Amino acid sequence: MNRIDKIQKIFISLKMQALEQRRKFTTLLIVFILPVVFWASLYYTAGEEQTPITVPTLNGDVKMFVPAKKSYPLDLGLMAVSWTMAVVAFFAESGSVKKDRRLVLCGYSSWQILFARLILLTAVALFTSMIPLILFVPILLPKHPWILWLALFIAGLIALEIGLLVGALIPRYTEGVLTIIALIGIGMSIQGEAAKFFPIYPARQLFRSALFAEEPLVFPFVREALLIFIILIVVTIVFWFFRIRVRKVSFNV
Repeated sequence: MNRIDKIQKIFISLKMQALEQRRKFTTLLIVFILPVVFWASLYYTAGEEQTPITVPTLNGDVKMFVPAKKSYPLDLGLMAVSWTMAVVAFFAESGSVKKDRRLVLCGYSSWQILFARLILLTAVALFTSMIPLILFVPILLPKHPWILWLALFIAGLIALEIGLLVGALIPRYTEGVLTIIALIGIGMSIQGEAAKFFPIYPARQLFRSALFAEEPLVFPFVREALLIFIILIVVTIVFWFFRIRVRKVSFNV
C-alpha cells in the first residue's frame, strides 16, 4: 500500500467521523453549558473576601490572596472543556465500533482510524477551548490570556484521550458517560498533593499561573502534559486494537 492510499483512507475515515459527530451537537452543547453555568453561579454569588491560593511562577510557588470568587470556581472553567471533550471522544469511540470493524474488513488499520479520530477531536478541542477564553478574559482579567487559552487547550487534549480510553474499555453509553462524569468531577475536585496524580493537573497549574503570575511557569507543565498525552494515546491504541479487531475463522472441509 503506497503513502497516498494511506492518507486517503485517513481522510475518508475522518469525513465519516465528522458526519457522525454532527448528529450529536445538541447533546454536546448541553454537556458544555452545564459546567459554565455552574461556574457563573458560583462566581457571581461568591464574596469578595480574600482567600489564599498557591500560584506557580518562574521563581517557585507563591502564596497569594485573591477574592473568593477567583479561587474555588477556577477549576470549573477547565471542567467545562474537559467534560465536553471527554464526552465527545467517548461518543466518537463507543458509537463507532461496528463502523470501524467494517473499515478494518475493507483494509483499514486500527491506527488509521484512531489517527483520523485524533485529528477531528483535536480540531474540536481547539474550538472548544476558545469559547471559555472569550468568557474568562473580560471577567477574570488574566495576566496572560494566551497562556490561559493554552491551559484550556491542554485540558481538552488530555480529556479527549480519557474519553477515548473510556470508550475503548466501556462500550455502553450510560456506564461510559457516568464514568467520565465521575472521573472528571472527582479529579478536578481533588486538592493538595493528591491532585498531582490526575492527568489534567498540569493544565490546572498552568491555568493558575496564567491567571495570577506576573512571570508564569509554562514549559514544565506543557512538557508534563505532552508526556501524559502520549502515554494515554499508547494505552488507548492497545485497547482499541483488541476492541475492533476482526477474528478470522477457518473452516476445515
